[in-house]
Amino acid sequence: MAGGAKDRPFRCGYIGDLQNALIPPGISDEVERVDVSYARDFTRSLARIGGFTLHYGVRPLPMSTSPGARQYKPFTKGFTAAACASNILVNREADDAVALLGDDYPARVAESERTQKTEIETD
Repeated sequence: MAGGAKDRPFRCGYIGDLQNALIPPGISDEVERVDVSYARDFTRSLARIGGFTLHYGVRPLPMSTSPGARQYKPFTKGFTAAACASNILVNREADDAVALLGDDYPARVAESERTQKTEIETD
């Protein structure tokens, strides 16, 4: 886990296209959202992004069921969190996150189809 995060007040944030996040209603008020759809949005948001001690990277289940298809987008959110000396909460199923963080990284969550359906129904 990132050591620099412990010296700052807790702030959790999702950075990216908001339609790509799976934020359950129970924690919705705790996750700040930074809508970054374009590179210029990211650049304008750097100061805000740097203040997050926990980057939120949980995504909905992928729609592709093709054998060999990537299950999630590349783990750019992990590199952003690392550059900010922050931790990241990410799907356990994200293959490159497991490869880069290690199988024992504690801030990974399992996702189920039931969870996704519940989220879609409550939106």
